[in-house]
Amino acid sequence: MTGLSAVNGPGKKMLDSIIGERNPETVGPADALSVAAKLGDDAVMFYANPQRLWQDPVIVQGLWNCGTL
Repeated sequence: MTGLSAVNGPGKKMLDSIIGERNPETVGPADALSVAAKLGDDAVMFYANPQRLWQDPVIVQGLWNCGTL
């Protein structure tokens, strides 16, 4: 896993403002969903292979929470 990464300048700025000094490579799957809830309206987040984590209730709840964004 590679954690979070931005593909352009505005994306890096937004990501840095959300996670602060934390290393984006250390953000786990559940934390990534928390970050998704804080992204701006012009942001896009790709979440690779979420089906591998369906059995984790925290992941399922995080995906449900993102469904209303």
